[in-house]
Amino acid sequence: MERILFNEVEILSKKLKAKKIFAIDFKDKITTFESESKRINKLFSEYAIGLDKIITNDLLQACENFLKEVNRYEVNMNLYKSFYSVRNFIVHDYRNISKKALELFLEVNQAFENLSVELIIRYKETQYP
Repeated sequence: MERILFNEVEILSKKLKAKKIFAIDFKDKITTFESESKRINKLFSEYAIGLDKIITNDLLQACENFLKEVNRYEVNMNLYKSFYSVRNFIVHDYRNISKKALELFLEVNQAFENLSVELIIRYKETQYP
């Protein structure tokens, strides 16, 4: 996540130097990328193109099952939103996890482990044109 932030700041810095964006836009965009949610979205949508659909669907399904169990599921969540919601639950509410939810979280963990290999293979930093 940190590499994505650094890369995005570098791209924005080059745009600022090339006078492709204004200073106020630079500040606003940096603030946007401070959010871990935005960086997770960028990871799945821009930094790891061509992810295996079966593996991503497995993670999405595991996240949805977990979120339903902990009453955090929302209809039509995409992969990054559902994964980030699972992350938020674990970080902020882990003490409230039931035995069933813990079992479902282990499935999320396994699916993410499988996807991690794909993310490493497919990861490519975007470049400023």
